Amino acid sequence: MSSDSAKNKAFNKALDNFTFDMAGRGAVRHLFNLGMSAAEIHDELLYPVPAEKIREEIWAYLLENGVILLDEPDEDHKTVRYEFVKETNEYGRVSFRRVEKSMDEGAAVGGNQDRKAPGYIKVEFGKLKYKEPEEFERKLMKLDRCDRDYVTDLPWPLQPVWHRQDERIERIMKVFADPY
Repeated sequence: MSSDSAKNKAFNKALDNFTFDMAGRGAVRHLFNLGMSAAEIHDELLYPVPAEKIREEIWAYLLENGVILLDEPDEDHKTVRYEFVKETNEYGRVSFRRVEKSMDEGAAVGGNQDRKAPGYIKVEFGKLKYKEPEEFERKLMKLDRCDRDYVTDLPWPLQPVWHRQDERIERIMKVFADPY
């Protein structure tokens, strides 16, 4: 009986992932690129998606696109994305080919497209959040709502991460660097 239960659990998880892939993943990423927070995305969607699933998707999206790196970047670090190009042969058969694109060629996710080679800033929000929660909350209160939502919506790990340098993270880090 436990084997059937495990199979059911695995099937339900696969079905849930498939449903989210088809219905929600693209919408969550699109709305995040428009500048919406996880709570705003949750309210905007017409179908039920748990808020935690939205936060996880935003985190995965930032990792996939090189906005956040878990390892320290090299000096010549370039983020690679894959896009699919539609091609039609001489007989009219349509096929898709995966093309590798560096982030320098395409637009940066939610960032400034004018920057050629973005730098990264070391961020330790997770460490501060769990080891010094009062200090973390005090600094959050100094941020405007959008910046505060950005910090609180993401599941920052305890170890340092590197965030692509942009106006938003620079504003946030300025507040977090202030000792008062």
